[in-house]
Amino acid sequence: MSRTSEAQTHVVDGEIHCSCGKTLAKHDGIKCRCGAKSSAIHFYPNKAISGGTIEDDWRVHLDRARIVGCDICGIEPEWKSQQHDAKKAREIHFYPGRALGGGSIESDWQAHRREARYKGCGICGIKPEPLSGKTTDERWFELQDKIRGQNPRVDCSSSPSADAAAPVTPAAPESADNETTVATPQGSTGSHSLAVHYAPVPATLDTRGTDYPLPVFGTPDPMVLYGARVLVISADAPELPEIHVPMGYLRDRGATVKLAGQDWIFQYRNPAGHIVIGQWMADNICVKADLRLSNVNLDDFDAVFIPGGAWNPDMLRTDDAALRIVREAHRRGLLIVSLCHGPQVLINAAFDAPEGQINFPSRGVHITGTGSIRRDLKNAGFIVHNDDATVFDASANLLTARDPNDLGAMCERFGELLRQRLQTS
Repeated sequence: MSRTSEAQTHVVDGEIHCSCGKTLAKHDGIKCRCGAKSSAIHFYPNKAISGGTIEDDWRVHLDRARIVGCDICGIEPEWKSQQHDAKKAREIHFYPGRALGGGSIESDWQAHRREARYKGCGICGIKPEPLSGKTTDERWFELQDKIRGQNPRVDCSSSPSADAAAPVTPAAPESADNETTVATPQGSTGSHSLAVHYAPVPATLDTRGTDYPLPVFGTPDPMVLYGARVLVISADAPELPEIHVPMGYLRDRGATVKLAGQDWIFQYRNPAGHIVIGQWMADNICVKADLRLSNVNLDDFDAVFIPGGAWNPDMLRTDDAALRIVREAHRRGLLIVSLCHGPQVLINAAFDAPEGQINFPSRGVHITGTGSIRRDLKNAGFIVHNDDATVFDASANLLTARDPNDLGAMCERFGELLRQRLQTS
């Protein structure tokens, strides 16, 4: 074999061998000991060159190829050799524990169909899609997205209508004809490159957290809150029901609702101005904000609403524009409403106001919130209630609720307080 020829390779006992019979050199993964160059070292060469090893790369590659296959190595995914015993299967065999634990049969079935596109399902009669000629990495990252219900083709550029609080949601992929390749970062030294060391979240592990029951309201009167103007302030990851339900409740009854997001999402995010909505640890939906926090004019509003979510308040509480809005809203006597983790923003607004602003009151003000922040609220000086679904403190014009299970009571009390304001204005 010429020392300049291209090596032909094959796999023996988990090792790559050159056609000369010798294992490819381990020190650089480029040449066989016979001198032939190989183009078949296709698995993460940049990673190996930048500090990893060929052995580590090959081990990771094999693990992935067992799931999604590899055309170059001639490895077929394990699902091709797996046999399904329909006699042992239950009628509903796709993640019944997940559905019983708070999900739904519908959501389980959607997740099962996404996964079956790669693994197949002999019980349902779903055949796996044929290998597409894409690299193992491309298939691997696509599989991660699909199992999580995400789609790299999500376009959040269209703003929802003013009378609907509907988020922009990615559609589940329906056919292999519309596949989109997720490129593998080459030579990346950023933290995102660490993800290749871990397995994708399995379809049986629902990262969306509790599936809260949605409150049921009577038929809305579209004029009962006509003229009321409500500002919603939010960073990324407000909990889905905590932002959607109140906004929908108010709009259905005639109120004008505007959503304000942090300035940086208008400056650096593409498409601009979109807030990522959270479902505990899932974050594959978004909604377009109407304006920047720094552009808010409180002359245009009667109330300010702060949704919860574990991450949203944590980012808002250090945002100077958000804290200014809360403090100024209190000074003007606007109604302020929040629930769950949302009152964390009030804690920061209660201290260290810059010149020209006054602190939000905390000493002696009655409040509630989710259990994990009640100690923080108490330490800030609030009088904390644990057992009441909603708490209204008239001295601070503050309405709070414990968590998404109290959304119904909070929305109705929110509407009642707004109606009172409209009648006296």
